[in-house]
Amino acid sequence: MTASWQTPVGRIAGAFCRTVAAIGTRLRLDLTIEGLEHLPPRGPVLIAARHFHHLYDGAILISRLPRPVRLVVAADWAPGPRGRALLEAGCQLLGWPVLLRREALARRARPAYRDTDVVPYLRRAGEAVAALLRAGEVVAIFPEGYPTIDPEWRTKPDDMTILPFRSGFVRFVCRAERTGAGPVPIIPAGIWAAPPDYRRFILRFGPAHFTRNVAPARLVDEIEHAVRALSLPPT
Repeated sequence: MTASWQTPVGRIAGAFCRTVAAIGTRLRLDLTIEGLEHLPPRGPVLIAARHFHHLYDGAILISRLPRPVRLVVAADWAPGPRGRALLEAGCQLLGWPVLLRREALARRARPAYRDTDVVPYLRRAGEAVAALLRAGEVVAIFPEGYPTIDPEWRTKPDDMTILPFRSGFVRFVCRAERTGAGPVPIIPAGIWAAPPDYRRFILRFGPAHFTRNVAPARLVDEIEHAVRALSLPPT
């Protein structure tokens, strides 16, 4: 069965989304990208990126890299049932896995999801990421869970703070490898943006990490450390 993002409509939607994101980032940002040589030209890749801006990070990743990128999206901010339906339909069309943050649901007066939805959505997101990696796609995820610049609430005390990485992205990769994806490189990606308007952006990629012969908890720590180093201000 052909996935939605592989259909002609899905390809058109993806091209349109990338075009809009490319125009927006070129108009609004002074962007520098470093370390693109670490991104393999083909085959499965998982990008583990710092989450700095609620909009710019994803827009850059989907539009300014040499390969199409599928984003893992937290959908718990959806405004009501109609917003939830539209968001999920769009993500399905683009091949973007959807998950939920339990603590984010608890903050909402009238969330579009229930607490009991969290685990099933996480399970489906893991299956979707594994399928994308088996298909040789590039998937990007933000293991912090929250951006620094967010229109809803600030979860970090300052622009330099990076939240501890959640371990789900390593589990997603392990699942993909167990089900036939082969070795999946995990590429750390750091982001630095210049205050006060955050229009000067630097996106840096580092060398790949792999799951082989590394305990999952240690691998999460190694990738978090790499992302922190890649997110330091320019000297």
